[in-house]
Amino acid sequence: MTDRLYCTVSQPEQANEAIARIQKLGYSPEEVIVAKEVSDVERLMQTDAAMRRSTLLGVGYGALAGLLMGLGQMVVLGPTIWSMWGAAAIPVFNAGCWALIGSIVGCGGILASREVSPEIEHRFESEVARANMLISVPVHHRRELPVLEATLSALGATNIHSSCQAA
Repeated sequence: MTDRLYCTVSQPEQANEAIARIQKLGYSPEEVIVAKEVSDVERLMQTDAAMRRSTLLGVGYGALAGLLMGLGQMVVLGPTIWSMWGAAAIPVFNAGCWALIGSIVGCGGILASREVSPEIEHRFESEVARANMLISVPVHHRRELPVLEATLSALGATNIHSSCQAA
């Protein structure tokens, strides 16, 4: 997972200048994301990798819960069910159904880890709602972080936060 640096700017010219300055630091323009709508902020905070992981966790937890419930149903039904042909399908079908439910729960991002705290995300959303723009820049190495922060700060960017945990 690539860590990111977030900041807000109030003018489109600041966003264009930020892209130009960050490009001089060796980044491509496609790496810099500018969010102008609140829905863009929400999508930006939840990365695709985190959403995939959340969905897979939901499927796994759901399948495990369904399998256990299916085995529980077989125990409750008694010893006669164990001798019937196809009785093993009960836990398998339960696992499949609960895996589907788990995927629905997981694809909503409930099981995803957050890059930034909910308070900071709410602050970014309120800033964007007030006609500001959120700029997101990837941080490939931790040593790049002070240079990026200084570049954006000199530009007049506010609410500079990073999601750096590694490297």
